[in-house]
Amino acid sequence: MSNRPPDEFLAPSLQHHYALFVIRKLLLQTITNQRSKLKGTLIDVGCGRMPYRGHLTKNPAITSYIGVDWPGSPYHASTPPDVYWDGKMLPFDNDSADTCMATEVFEHLPNATEVASEMYRILKPGGILFLTVPFFWPFHEVPYDEYRYTPFSLNRILQDAGFSKETITVGATGGWLATLAQIITHVITIEVRSPRTRNRLKRISIPLINWLLKRDKPPTEFTNHSMALGLYVIAYK
Repeated sequence: MSNRPPDEFLAPSLQHHYALFVIRKLLLQTITNQRSKLKGTLIDVGCGRMPYRGHLTKNPAITSYIGVDWPGSPYHASTPPDVYWDGKMLPFDNDSADTCMATEVFEHLPNATEVASEMYRILKPGGILFLTVPFFWPFHEVPYDEYRYTPFSLNRILQDAGFSKETITVGATGGWLATLAQIITHVITIEVRSPRTRNRLKRISIPLINWLLKRDKPPTEFTNHSMALGLYVIAYK
């Protein structure tokens, strides 16, 4: 039996991935829920080490997967992407992809509308865009952390890129209770200096984290005082 810890993207656990457990769990849940909508040639923009490749291609409607990322990314030391790009123009023909996806990428883009326009360009008519972004999240990959988006800004950016308003759906990956669970794990991991105290607080907090996630209700409408840990978008060309 292998002693290798479970994969943080595909099998997140509080024991092994305490600080990232909430976001990894909810991202995997969102990707799984939306997977059946994806199809054909799928281009994963900003793919990193392509952690969801095998999970996505369990959907037989996805016939090929192409991971695209920037040269020099630390994620590529062991897993280079299929295709490199310059962060501006995607190296694909017009109307050549059935699906474009970008998970936790757009917050790092200084040119989100330009990239969304490129994704629109390479999608076939009827093609689907699937993306996720954090809403509540600490600074990360500094200094390449650019934005936090609201549902309204995502709608505007995608419409400016060419998508029709009627084809865009924005949802939340988690609500108030999931956000609180993520805050607890981050505070204990980052702010508690004593390893002994930190480990004790982690053990004590695990039932509370599970309780919060079990009862979390992501908002179905975005109104005053709504909270989203993260957002996902489905849009059609």
